[in-house]
Amino acid sequence: MRTIRATAIVCALFICGLVVPSQSASPGQATGLKGPYLGQPVPGSTPILFAPGVVSQAGFRVSAGAFSADGKEFYFTKGNEQIMVSRLTGQGWTAPEPFAVSSGRRAFEPHVTRDNKRIYWNWDHPDHPGLSVFFAERTAEGWSAPQFAGEGMFVSSSSDGNVYVTHLGAKSDYVSRAVMEGGRIVGYEDLKGGIEKIRARSDSVAHPCVAPDGSYIVFDIDGGPHLFVSFREKDGSWGEAVDLSEHGLDAKAGIASITPDGKYLFFGKDGDLYWVSTRLIEDLRPDRR
Repeated sequence: MRTIRATAIVCALFICGLVVPSQSASPGQATGLKGPYLGQPVPGSTPILFAPGVVSQAGFRVSAGAFSADGKEFYFTKGNEQIMVSRLTGQGWTAPEPFAVSSGRRAFEPHVTRDNKRIYWNWDHPDHPGLSVFFAERTAEGWSAPQFAGEGMFVSSSSDGNVYVTHLGAKSDYVSRAVMEGGRIVGYEDLKGGIEKIRARSDSVAHPCVAPDGSYIVFDIDGGPHLFVSFREKDGSWGEAVDLSEHGLDAKAGIASITPDGKYLFFGKDGDLYWVSTRLIEDLRPDRR
């Protein structure tokens, strides 16, 4: 079924006169795609598959898509086992290849900070059993060697430098603001307000995805699917959580991220990666209802 769907999408792109890349491009080689967002036609308020034939492909599962702050790198998780990266070069976007810094061990859920200086991800490491966050710093030669950041899952950050992470509690997982020192997580401040009501109905309130300006946060429940959004109030607290499955998203959508320009929301569903305009969220702001 997924093969038929992917073929139909590619055919539709040809009919529309859009550039479809060569699917035979080797990892790291030019795909023929040029322009922002891997040269893809941008979505409106209806979610569409992201980069069919390049990122979303029949045969393996993908999730947790994340652009670098300058829009020249796109990272995602392949099969919940490996981080892949596609880069914008003078010849256009390259075919996804393994992210070398995280190779050799199970790695997933990448995030590049809004200042473009660090990349965080979850990494299985023998020195830090369980769900551990690692990071690398950008240098003139590329990414630095990995460093242990702390316990947790799925990092997100806003332009003001605040970092959010899933705090892995003894009884349940919960979205938190990380207390940071030099790139490392040294404490957790669980988010208060309207989000706490969701905590009462689920053992997992996870994968915090904060808007670049910090004005709202998207998260999911029940271990991955079902997205909610909460807007920051004027006093800094978090408002009543809104169920996005009641406003155009499938209840199976989960593990979200937002592009650095704040325009698009990415999420995983049924093993594929989708994106949609954040207008869907902006229209839910309390002062616009």
